Amino acid sequence: MTDRLQHVIADNRSLWHTTACESGELCLLQARRLGEERAMQHEQLQEMQEMLASPLDGQALSRHLSVLEQLSFCQGLLEQRPSLAEQEGQAPLPPSPASPKVAFLDSAFGREALRRFKAVLPHPRPLTAPSFAAVCELLEAGDAEFAMLPLEDSKEGKFLHLHEQIDHLELRSAYTCDIPYQGENRSVTMGLIAKRYLPTGGKEDARLFSCRLFVEDPRDLTDLLIAAEVAGLSLCRLDSSPAPYGEGGIFYQPVFSLTEEAQTLFEVYLNLFHPRAHVLGHYFHLK
Repeated sequence: MTDRLQHVIADNRSLWHTTACESGELCLLQARRLGEERAMQHEQLQEMQEMLASPLDGQALSRHLSVLEQLSFCQGLLEQRPSLAEQEGQAPLPPSPASPKVAFLDSAFGREALRRFKAVLPHPRPLTAPSFAAVCELLEAGDAEFAMLPLEDSKEGKFLHLHEQIDHLELRSAYTCDIPYQGENRSVTMGLIAKRYLPTGGKEDARLFSCRLFVEDPRDLTDLLIAAEVAGLSLCRLDSSPAPYGEGGIFYQPVFSLTEEAQTLFEVYLNLFHPRAHVLGHYFHLK
């Protein structure tokens, strides 16, 4: 290849790159403007979902927007209506009583977790139960303000039956911490589980956000992870499990660390462009 040809190729690439960047910026501005206009029509999220799912040239309107354009659309919405995310987000809970009852299965892990969680729940009243099911029942019935449950073993993985019970009873993790085994290179993640109240004290080390997405088209997971990164979330882990009953597809459960502002943007994005995604919760991890 001659020097002249190399310069021609370099000049062409520079010109095309500049033109592509300018076109991309215009697309993002147009998507943001579309979001602002939809917000000014005072539509609810469900109405916007229906609009984005409406067909255009044989596929949903949302499929005509790139991931970056989808986020720009959401930014336009939130700029005009900052409270929009509250429509579908978890309802805020009131602060806990001064000395709440905390149900747990008496064990070395439970006692150490209670000590750790005093950073956010300074004056707990311990309430022991004979089983993890009984712990959940005490919280569900209102006989305890909080519960503590083991969520995961660093070597054995998640305790799926407890996660299922938490989902079934519509409980939520408020805080987590890792309790090490004595003399072993492993730990148990303990969760401070809430239903009616949230802890009021202490300083969190990491804000975490978890969701579950059923994926039949691998592009959906790719788009979600790209959107998360652009919105300011950092992927901490990604779990997967096959769909039950022989269905095609995979369940993915990403966990992200994030700021409150990034969480708001990402939740609106999920609601509009991944309506089948299920938000499992947002919580804090103590170290």
